[in-house]
Amino acid sequence: MEYAGRYYEAVANVLHMAGFFVSTVNPLLIKECGSNSFNFAKTDKAGTTKIARYTLDN
Repeated sequence: MEYAGRYYEAVANVLHMAGFFVSTVNPLLIKECGSNSFNFAKTDKAGTTKIARYTLDN
């Protein structure tokens, strides 16, 4: 998940305590990942797809 301020901490802790692997990434790294693509969509689906691709690649 992207970390932003301290908002991610509670969700990350709950997921971790439930047994999920949690990784937080600087949003700037995700934004720059694949920045050469022509997909400029600003939707939740596009954002989550970009985050998923970043995590699989890195």
